[in-house]
Amino acid sequence: MSPIEVELTGANGDIFPTLTTWGWEIALYLFLGGLVAGLMMLSSVVRLTRSERFPTLLKVADLAGAPLLALGLFMLLFDLTQLGHVWRLYVTFQISSPMSWGAWILLIAMGVLALWFVARLPAQAPRLGKRTLPAGPWRLISRLGGWVRAHARGLAVVTLLLGVGVGFYTGLLLSTIPARPAWNSAALAPLFLISGLATGGAFACLFIPHDEHLRLVPVSIAACLIEFALLAVFVLTLADGNAAAQRAGVILTTGTIGVALLLGTLTLGLLVPATVETFDALRRPLRFIPARLPPLLKLAGGVVLRLAIVYAGIQSFV
Repeated sequence: MSPIEVELTGANGDIFPTLTTWGWEIALYLFLGGLVAGLMMLSSVVRLTRSERFPTLLKVADLAGAPLLALGLFMLLFDLTQLGHVWRLYVTFQISSPMSWGAWILLIAMGVLALWFVARLPAQAPRLGKRTLPAGPWRLISRLGGWVRAHARGLAVVTLLLGVGVGFYTGLLLSTIPARPAWNSAALAPLFLISGLATGGAFACLFIPHDEHLRLVPVSIAACLIEFALLAVFVLTLADGNAAAQRAGVILTTGTIGVALLLGTLTLGLLVPATVETFDALRRPLRFIPARLPPLLKLAGGVVLRLAIVYAGIQSFV
């Protein structure tokens, strides 16, 4: 008699106590993806409106976008166990599959970010490029940079749409998994999108001069307030859901995860930076607080948010 192979796919923590799923690598991938999406959206809006007022922000977005997204994709690949099958995502397009949409959006976004990166090289490192690259490739890079600058507005529109797509996808990837009630919420994708905008702006604020930072403060405060509201909606939808969703809400708001979310994201990651920036907007800065502290707190809060939601989802099940 031939042996029968049985594959277990259960997700009950009581029955499978050693079950391991997504970990910190996926949370970091979601964070970096959202951050880059925020940079893409901010830089695109600036290019389409008042590019002369945020020159350093544009430089930061152009030079940091592609490397940060590449790092996020590395975190994703690091978590996968079948790297040899990644190419299969790109030999088909399944219109009903969020992962198929995400794979193609990330690929196109990486290509567009690479164009912005290459366009910056001739101006940022002309001598280094000429010394390290042969004349032919360097000439090609210079011409490509000229093409990008000539079509900057059209490319900015594409970048804006891709930024919204990447930011939305980081939440949609989780929310389409009904077996994990802590993730299965319509509020998760907008929450991650706005959080990405906030963390993208925070990352830029680590490098831009004070005058650009002050011009960005109203957007930053608005992003914090909207993220706070969406997080409240997310928690309330769990509390108002079925029994499985309510259990997921308890996991998210109590214990270690609840404390991390309350202190790391809500208090230090949103309320404190928004308060400090409100004083900046009123031209009454709190001089005892280092200028780079609020952006760092926002970035830390963004990481904690992804970690809390990822681990809460792993612990919740239908």
